[in-house]
Amino acid sequence: MTTRARPILLVDSDPGIVALVRKALGVLKGDHPLIVVSQPAEVRQYLVDASRSNTSPAAIILQGRAPAATSLLSWMDDPQHAIPKIRIVALGSPPSLPHFHRVDAAVELVTAEALVDALCEVLRDNGPAPWSGKVQ
Repeated sequence: MTTRARPILLVDSDPGIVALVRKALGVLKGDHPLIVVSQPAEVRQYLVDASRSNTSPAAIILQGRAPAATSLLSWMDDPQHAIPKIRIVALGSPPSLPHFHRVDAAVELVTAEALVDALCEVLRDNGPAPWSGKVQ
């Protein structure tokens, strides 16, 4: 029986960011599916459903200083939602306090190589080294 890698949730609708994340995921081991969601309500519903079915994403990638990111991090920290700890990658400037502590990796200059490094860092806890090659 093959175990499928947990998905990476991208909270962004910018086609350029989506393409960069896909490129970065292409060099990682584990075949993590990418789920792209741009609407805050959809993100929250996805996380609630994933939590209930024990299929939470391996990581969430979001724009660090975007109001939607701050709102999402606040919502995730609220114990009433029972969202498990999920690794966070912030693109651009990381969120300000009090949410800065929730970020596991920050990518200030968004390139495929920087995304690979950040994803390797946050996915390291999920098993063997996730790196499988160089970004082309």
